Amino acid sequence: MILPSIPITEWPPLPPLARDGWELATWIVIALVVLVLGLYRKDLRAVLHQVKNSHKTNLRDDVDGVGDRLDDVLDRLEEFGRDLRGMRSDIGGLRGELREERKDRLAFEHQVTEKLRDSN
Repeated sequence: MILPSIPITEWPPLPPLARDGWELATWIVIALVVLVLGLYRKDLRAVLHQVKNSHKTNLRDDVDGVGDRLDDVLDRLEEFGRDLRGMRSDIGGLRGELREERKDRLAFEHQVTEKLRDSN
């Protein structure tokens, strides 16, 4: 298809704020920048919502408070570990004593059984 050629003899009428082609190009660039910024505005607001301090306390103070509580939890956990090791030691001692008691009882039963056999 062959397009008809339209002779352009003069510029189309420009808006009142653009007196020549350069001013028109400047306004077009400004309009494009405004359009792009308008598109990014929604994303920027989402980012702002994520980083803006919307509560009354300072974030640094909150983080320090959490760190202090975590230190307390770790101290209690270490204390619990020491208590648990102590209980294991106590249980091991009780098992040893129970073994000795069992050995003594079996030896006593054996002696009683031997004496009863000898007396019959």
